[in-house]
Amino acid sequence: MIVWLFVLLLAAIRLSFAAEPLLPLQPSIQSIFPRGGQRGTEFEVSVEGKHLGGATELRFSGEGVSARILDSSESRIKARVTIRTGAAVGRRDLRVATPQGTFVQVFEVGALREQSEAEPNDDWSKAERVQLPVVVNGRTPAGDYDHFRFAAAAGQTLVFDFKSSRVGTRYDGVLALLDSHGREVASQDDYYFDKDPHLVYRFANAGEYILRVSGFREAGTKASEYRLAMGELPDLSWVFPAGGRRGETVEVSLAGANLKLAEGVTLDGVAAPAQIVEKSNDRLRARLSIPPAAQPGFYKLRVHASGVPVPNELNFVVSDQKEVLVRGPGSGEAIDWKAPAVFNGMIRNPKQTDNFRIDVQAGDQITLQADGMSLGNFLDPAVTIFDAEGNVEAYMDEAAPNGFDKEPPSLDFHLDHRFERAGRYRIEMRDAGFRGREGFVYRLSIGRSKPDFELVSLTNQLSVLAGHKAALPVRVRRLGGWNAPVKVWLDGLPSRVESHSMIAEPVNTRFRGTFGEDFFFDGTNVDVPVEAHQGAALGAYPLRLRASGTMNGVTLERSAVVFYPWQQTGYIRGKADDQDLLLTVAEAQAFELEGPATIQLTRGKPVKIPLRVRWLGEQRDPKAIQVTAGRMPAGVRLERFEAKPGTETISAWVISEAEGAGRGGVLSLVGLLRQGEHEYRRETPDIELVLTPKKEASAVAGN
Repeated sequence: MIVWLFVLLLAAIRLSFAAEPLLPLQPSIQSIFPRGGQRGTEFEVSVEGKHLGGATELRFSGEGVSARILDSSESRIKARVTIRTGAAVGRRDLRVATPQGTFVQVFEVGALREQSEAEPNDDWSKAERVQLPVVVNGRTPAGDYDHFRFAAAAGQTLVFDFKSSRVGTRYDGVLALLDSHGREVASQDDYYFDKDPHLVYRFANAGEYILRVSGFREAGTKASEYRLAMGELPDLSWVFPAGGRRGETVEVSLAGANLKLAEGVTLDGVAAPAQIVEKSNDRLRARLSIPPAAQPGFYKLRVHASGVPVPNELNFVVSDQKEVLVRGPGSGEAIDWKAPAVFNGMIRNPKQTDNFRIDVQAGDQITLQADGMSLGNFLDPAVTIFDAEGNVEAYMDEAAPNGFDKEPPSLDFHLDHRFERAGRYRIEMRDAGFRGREGFVYRLSIGRSKPDFELVSLTNQLSVLAGHKAALPVRVRRLGGWNAPVKVWLDGLPSRVESHSMIAEPVNTRFRGTFGEDFFFDGTNVDVPVEAHQGAALGAYPLRLRASGTMNGVTLERSAVVFYPWQQTGYIRGKADDQDLLLTVAEAQAFELEGPATIQLTRGKPVKIPLRVRWLGEQRDPKAIQVTAGRMPAGVRLERFEAKPGTETISAWVISEAEGAGRGGVLSLVGLLRQGEHEYRRETPDIELVLTPKKEASAVAGN
């Protein structure tokens, strides 16, 4: 009996080892420098991350931007990026493709002149001089400071707009304005929802000033990149109303700074003629004609100066419903909710409520949808429905409690409510925290509920190994009182790759928060299975995610909207610019080879590099792996390697024949493993060299 238990235990161990190959070595991007560029230019970009070896393509969404890969390793891609003169300004998706999968990050196209920060500029007295206007591309690792010196005229208002989290990083930057003696005169930390600072300052006195960039509490990494727009630029704070109906002309009021310099107003991707009616330094009125062919949805609204669009933009919504302006708080007139309408208002004052009265019959159902945070401001919309006696009929702050580790933050509500009794009801719209200020703009859509559902792919990339399985995370979000099951499936699968449909039941998926709270998603999550059989052709394939459901005798079919995978593209969330959902069928790897991040070399002295082997298959003998040189700087060579049975480490010795001090480039080592007719090749991530003169060299353990 004991013998059989031992045999079963060994079998279980083997099965656990064999389970590891289920995960492909998918690429990921951790750093891009620079994270954008000026249209009409060509420049080199460095992309850093993991599993980038063998990269075949860097692809940008939209038109006018292309890249040619110059070199790639497991850790880094060097590429030449070309941005055509007529390329649209704004953020694009950047997708890297390797044999193991794809990964999406973001990249920005600008219109202003650009430059990269130059060290040393850690001290304010050594600030780098810049000519405004300009976009500076920089990065600040932990403890680093960047300083920029510029001239300002008396009475001049300058704008300093810092983009980092808004272009895909997790960096929390801080701006500080210093006078010519290094004394701080202004600072800004968190202006935007995702931590980026934004500073607008009117200079009373002419002279030279310095802008300082740093991480919050000196935090930072090698991936703390930023794009800093500086200059006397038109700057936008908010727009009211923040939307309009297609086929109509809407008069909008824009607030901000330097708006006298604005020459035009545009919507990205829409030929929407605009006429500036009136402008001052802090206000601009314009008539915006929205073409009938414009598709409903969110667009970027920009102002132009000196013939180019400026970096700072606002969200603007195009609808196909009646648009109503709410002029101020009050008891509210009765509205005809059966004809859907969008009410545009602003919560200017603390404790302000905007009210709407509706008459309903028993069984009527209405839908209330608010846009506040999604417009880019800090309004947290909340809605309460009161009956004629003042009793609360319904209340909603958020459609689902937020667990930010699991779900992107959302402060806007979507409420579908069915009335059991006929009568007159009051709808109260306010900020959930009873706050109010200029710029708390909202759009409240009120109308009869129409059962429907939304299908979302929670990722834009999926890899599956030939001979194995994977799962595509999907969400079905019910709208308008939809309460029937929804079938979800994949179309467009390549040969020898199969899937089967899944049913999303009409129940929100629940999850536990960090402290054990009981949260739920705004919808039902399902995992759609994908299996690639042996012999499936390797490569990347576009997929179509579809869903169908029937309620009250009406059948609806929907195609998926592709979202950014949460917290994989920094804090960027929601609908991806590149709506392609790509499946990569990849070849299983036998092992992965890892080395130290840096090594110290002294001329003529062999240094041992420990290489950790992470086995992905059943082969577990490090002596079967041959180590060869991958990338080697001039004067550095691989001397020998050695593996001991029963260990997870291979020792390799390298030696430098060059004298020097400081950074010495990077090297990599390659492991080769032959199994039958197949040879597996894995390269270490780049290992940074530090060259040390003999007199300064310290002993390296294990030499």
